[in-house]
Amino acid sequence: MTVVGPGAKTWCTKTSNAWAINTRILGEGRFTRTIQMRTNTYPVRATLKRGRPRMNESCRRCDYPKETLGHVISACPGIKEARIRRHNQIVSMLARETSDRGWRIFREPRVLNDQGRAFKPDIAFVKEGRAIVVDPTVKFEQGEDTLADGNRQKTEYYQPVETELKQVLGVEHLTIRGLAIGARGGWTPSSGETLRQLGVPKYRWSHYATKAILSTMDLLEIHNRRGKSDPTQGPQLGGD
Repeated sequence: MTVVGPGAKTWCTKTSNAWAINTRILGEGRFTRTIQMRTNTYPVRATLKRGRPRMNESCRRCDYPKETLGHVISACPGIKEARIRRHNQIVSMLARETSDRGWRIFREPRVLNDQGRAFKPDIAFVKEGRAIVVDPTVKFEQGEDTLADGNRQKTEYYQPVETELKQVLGVEHLTIRGLAIGARGGWTPSSGETLRQLGVPKYRWSHYATKAILSTMDLLEIHNRRGKSDPTQGPQLGGD
């Protein structure tokens, strides 16, 4: 576990590993790179520096002191737009998945709290006087509780405006749910429960984990393709 890290425990489900069972889902190149992501051997500069103490390991996009996989996936400001796009793809996927299940769908319903602060969850589903408010997030798996904590934080964040959300959505009963998915395909039971409440069948859950992997791979390729060119500081990586 010293190389893979504690986040590996979020990958111990069939939902998280459908891509490994059917290699055609990712294609050969991305299949190999997903293995590299999960074993922390993907060639970001911090990885390439192993055994090369004089090599520059700063981020090629933002000059952060250490270009780790976690930094690129979660924090590098140079690819913020790509992370937003990854998030929006998950939200759109969820909307499509539930459009034929009797829900009325509201994107980014906006409410104000008592102090006038705005809250805008990603998506709300309304049916028969009940609403489920969902705020998806894609998180880098830093530990076995990363995703469960992400779901809990989303719930706690919107609970103070539960009454206001009920009013805006015109319902008496409201549930607030997170949908945290690992950037490397990690999964947690609480995310499965969110999809279950929306009527998404279990065999479809793996599509969300796989989509997170594919979108993260897009993000990494953008980071490498548009990175600062410096042939003396390690190889730049292209697409497939």
